Amino acid sequence: MTQYITIEKLEKYLKAMVILDIIMVAEKDAWLRLISAEKLDGGHGYVIDNGSGDSLTIYVTSNGAFIKGFDHENECNQFAADEWDAEFFKHIYGGVPTEFTNFLDEDAMDNTTFCMWCTGKKDLWRQNEMDGNDGGKEFLLRYICQNAEDWCEWAKYYYEMDINMDIVQKVYDGVQLVEKDVTKLNPDRDANVALEEINAFVNDVEERR
Repeated sequence: MTQYITIEKLEKYLKAMVILDIIMVAEKDAWLRLISAEKLDGGHGYVIDNGSGDSLTIYVTSNGAFIKGFDHENECNQFAADEWDAEFFKHIYGGVPTEFTNFLDEDAMDNTTFCMWCTGKKDLWRQNEMDGNDGGKEFLLRYICQNAEDWCEWAKYYYEMDINMDIVQKVYDGVQLVEKDVTKLNPDRDANVALEEINAFVNDVEERR
């Protein structure tokens, strides 16, 4: 993912990943999903957690988008620093619209090694980088799968199973799934239950546009 990605495409990829995770993992085991969605006032939030201490938080609103990353092995991780540097947060959050920071509590802001944001319709992303350190941006943004091939490559490794590329492509193309599609991708999943959760998620996103 480059800094020139449009907000529309960004949310398209995130929505596809949420739908695919719903198919692959039942709601009772949602903590095993790579990505989860959350409701926001005036927008929608997405959280990617790789289960190894790294995370991405993405907010999409009618006015733009915000991405906050935490790479626990990066030198910008203040929890691992010899001395806590409050100036680091003032620097990287400098200029971030309050529309986005209002979604964050103090703990969430502390769990940050980089952030970037985009406002308006020009899709121009901004980031206050530290000299010689992107805060783990390049590493963490790779978790956003931009196409079916990328997601299948990740899923084959994570789930240790063959993945039906045709169904994944349908999801990335925005095609509405039916029971047999869910079953082809994950034979162990209750297709009706998965579709109910998918429809609730999609409807919620559409209502908040």
